[in-house]
Amino acid sequence: IKGNCETYQATVPILKKRAIFPFLPPPGLMSFMNQKNSETLPTHLNKISQDKAAVYEYSPCKYHLSLNGGWKAAHTNSDIIDAFNASGFGGTVNVWFFGSVDYPVDHSSPLTWNLCAEYNLTDQLRVGLERKKIPEQEISGKDSEVEYARATSLNIIVEYVFVPADLRLSSRFEFALGAGLGYNWLTVGGHVSSIFSSANGQTTDAFAVEKGAVGANIRGSLDYYIARNFSIQGKLAALFVRALEVPSVSHMNPYDSKVKTLKSHAVSFTGIDFTFGLRFHL
Repeated sequence: IKGNCETYQATVPILKKRAIFPFLPPPGLMSFMNQKNSETLPTHLNKISQDKAAVYEYSPCKYHLSLNGGWKAAHTNSDIIDAFNASGFGGTVNVWFFGSVDYPVDHSSPLTWNLCAEYNLTDQLRVGLERKKIPEQEISGKDSEVEYARATSLNIIVEYVFVPADLRLSSRFEFALGAGLGYNWLTVGGHVSSIFSSANGQTTDAFAVEKGAVGANIRGSLDYYIARNFSIQGKLAALFVRALEVPSVSHMNPYDSKVKTLKSHAVSFTGIDFTFGLRFHL
């Protein structure tokens, strides 16, 4: 603008139209307006320059809280299914009136969620604490075998904002990349039995393996600001953590003394997730 009243007069409507919240002149233009004789300014500029409340005060939000839900893909299910097939728990079973059922059967859900709180160290550098939940995954075999897997994690994330939103002008999008470490609570359990023993209250061979493991996280996020304190966020993240080793489990059928064994295997929780949700800025 460089001190040109006419240019500023033409620019003001554009700034107001694109602003996310009511726009007031930035310090440079306020200083320019105050230096000019009020008689030479257009009426609406003269009013602004005389209004003591029209002081531009803006500071980026320091605190950010987000709640996201979405879809997760990992090797967890395929590891369990491969172990069931290798142990002879797979196949096709004919069911009266219902045709046939192919085993192993996957009863898992791909849905997940995460909760994250962040604090701005600088305008573009943030540190955050994130809690993630991996919903229970469950596989069943043709003879009442069941194995499930579940996990939760608590992560410390450092994030850098490569493209910050400009809440005063036209840029409502914000793009950031982050990485960090977290502690993961991993659990794999289930039981190996037979149809007749479980139906008649006989003992089944249950198992459970629990482990705490440190894992690495990377993520990218894209925010669209609807208002200064509110945005819609999409987030793509990846978790890297060591697989959980499950020892072999054997079961003897009390009616025919046949022994079947779930072979030892590893269950991986490494995977990616895409979540979508709301983010609040304070």
